[in-house]
Formats: sequence, C-alpha cells, structure tokens
Amino acid sequence: MLDCETPLGQTFISHQYDTQKILEGKGYTLMNMSSKDSHADVIIAKNIDGVLTVCGVAEIKSRKMAGDKPLTREYLKAGGYLITREKLDYGSQCAFLFGVPYYLIVNLLLEKVVLIWKVTNDQGLFEFDFDTRETSTKMTCNGGEIVRKNAYLPVDKAFCIEY
Repeated sequence: MLDCETPLGQTFISHQYDTQKILEGKGYTLMNMSSKDSHADVIIAKNIDGVLTVCGVAEIKSRKMAGDKPLTREYLKAGGYLITREKLDYGSQCAFLFGVPYYLIVNLLLEKVVLIWKVTNDQGLFEFDFDTRETSTKMTCNGGEIVRKNAYLPVDKAFCIEY
C-alpha cells in the first residue's frame, strides 16, 4: 500500500486538492498525474489566447510541522525548505522533456500561505543555488527514518500567496 492510500496520507492528498483550488482561483488548470506513485503531482496549464497551454510541472506539499516545530516562513528562513534531491532532479528532467518550468508548491497550513518556488527554467536548469547534503529525515508521512540526499530551498526564492 502506498503512503498516500493510508488515512494520514489521504489527509495530505485532501490538502493538496485544497492547494490546487487556490491556484485554480488564480486562473490556472491543474491536472493530476494518473499514477499515485509519480514524483511530480500535477501539470499546470493556463488558457492563453483561447488555447489551454501547458506552462509547468509541479510537486505540491502541504505542511504544518517540521518535526516538533511549526513550519512557518520564519522557521524556513533558518535553513530552507527540505525536499529530496531526487525529486528536484526528476522535476528538472520533466521540465527539460516538456519544455516548461518545474515548480515546488508548498502550502504552509498554519500560516495559510502558499509558497511557490520556480525551481527550474523550461530547459530544466536550476534557477537558483541551494544547499544539498545527506541527512536523516522521516521516511514518509506515516513514519520511519531514512538517510538520503536532501536539498534545502531558500525561502526568499519563493513567491508567496496568502489565502
């Protein structure tokens, strides 16, 4: 069973759909991947001159806590937003293949803020520098621990939408 199919995983999927609604309210169309096991969550499209046009691929996260600390913009100033480097590399490949930017979209549930990082350009090249190192983190929303290569995205590189 995938983590997204557990009761806790379903809560995070529900938050993902809420985040998508916020972006759809800004005029975007978000199309979910058919596979529940994809490293990217959505294709982003927008109606441009009457034509639905793909303009990005994205991973969507919804977070309340970082371990035992509230996950806020202030918290992220200290070390950045943690995401596996593998996900960023996958997003970079998708950006290159589709010729669109790759975005990381994070809903900070406690602050009612959506942070959007434009991680790559339409050639899959990273838009800004970020720290990458091997660290021990929670494996999934359902627990466990794993050591893997993680990236830390600076919060000042994110665009902010308050809702």
